[in-house]
Amino acid sequence: MPDTDPVLLGINYPLTGPYSVEGLDQIRAARMAVDEINRQGGILGRRV
Repeated sequence: MPDTDPVLLGINYPLTGPYSVEGLDQIRAARMAVDEINRQGGILGRRV
């Protein structure tokens, strides 16, 4: 894998059912964290 490839992360949050509200909040928080990490240069120079 070349150093220019992004770091891929998997997340498992509920999008349906009784916990979907919490799942949406968790997804938003994960996206915010990814944005912050990328603004600071990513992980070892690679975007997330």
